[in-house]
Amino acid sequence: MAPPPAGRAVLYISNWSLTSPLCESQTLSYLRALAARGYRSCLVTLERVPYALTPDQAAAATARLAADGICWHPVRYRHRAGFAQAVAGAVAAFVRAASAVARHRPRIVHTRTSAAAAVGCVVARVFGRPLLYDADSELSEEYVDGGHWTRDGLQYRLLAGVEAFCRRHASGIVVLSERLRADFLARGVRAPVTVIPCCVDLRRFRPDAASRRARRQELSVDTERVLVFAGKLGPRYLLAETMTFARVLARRCPVRMLVLTHDEPAAFAAAAERGGFDPAALTIRRAAPADVPGWLAAADAGMALIRPTPSERGSSPIKISEYLACGLPVVTTPGIGDISAVVDREAFGSIVVDGSDAACAAAADRLIALWNEGDDVGRRCESWARTWLDVDAIGVERYRRVYEALLSPSIRLRYHATDANV
Repeated sequence: MAPPPAGRAVLYISNWSLTSPLCESQTLSYLRALAARGYRSCLVTLERVPYALTPDQAAAATARLAADGICWHPVRYRHRAGFAQAVAGAVAAFVRAASAVARHRPRIVHTRTSAAAAVGCVVARVFGRPLLYDADSELSEEYVDGGHWTRDGLQYRLLAGVEAFCRRHASGIVVLSERLRADFLARGVRAPVTVIPCCVDLRRFRPDAASRRARRQELSVDTERVLVFAGKLGPRYLLAETMTFARVLARRCPVRMLVLTHDEPAAFAAAAERGGFDPAALTIRRAAPADVPGWLAAADAGMALIRPTPSERGSSPIKISEYLACGLPVVTTPGIGDISAVVDREAFGSIVVDGSDAACAAAADRLIALWNEGDDVGRRCESWARTWLDVDAIGVERYRRVYEALLSPSIRLRYHATDANV
């Protein structure tokens, strides 16, 4: 393919494999739109075995991305690698990234997540390019909160050190929440910090009456309230408490729980048993990404009970953005990024303060009260998402402004209070 124009080319290093859902929603959707605005990308991805492509599939993906203004540089990466293998993978990523710099002469090094930042920071310093550290949240803290590491362990100290190094040497930083931005500034971070929450393509995620009718008919539901959980298993999500909430709500009105996942159904059935929810009212679908918006349209509320750990102050769960864009009130927990406060303050759903029956009952009553407003709550959720979570108007536009500031010394990147979504 023709190289990206050197004046506005960007080297983008992502920790996600090309075909992973997060790469599609949180990398490719932005890069395509930025390419249309003149910022073509050299994309380096770490390709793990679960997302491996055949040679023919990889060639087709390369051609599609080239047509979108993205030059793809995949790096094979061992899934669940040990320390030595992780270092080898980082070296391979550096070599591939350095090759892309030599061939395409990008002006900016943009990294997404802390693991990729370790490679990007070295590349930026070796080649004298500004580094945009797209931190998301603090991955080192997430591993501790998830029970994988301890704060006195070597792995935590190494990754936390890398994150601190990248913050010191970045020309710009992007985070997902105002709470983490304030925390970074309180710690003395000098680089401009921009908040870009997880945004969604509102052409795909929106209320859809036709899909709602079709999917509800497929589910054989009529007047039942459908709660949806979209996503995968993991220590972050409180699945038993999710099913407890569904059980408590079912005492007040007929309820169906819809799970959209690629994980093993048995784990969700076990969570329903722990939470006391009737397994006969549980439906699990292995939905392709393209089908998710249609399934969300069938629901009446989106479930996102997340363990309220300290690292969650920096989060912006993509599932909540998708729920709101589809006009669904959200059931979530306190302390999740900026969004818990928004849901509570703007009455976009209900907050489950703990997993007890009493807390679930209070949240269930709140949700029913919102449903009794008719279509008004859905319109308010959708309207807020259009204002604050539109991938083009919010996500791409803020990235464009950051890129312009990094490329133009005369433009100083400033934070504007009007950018805040809380």
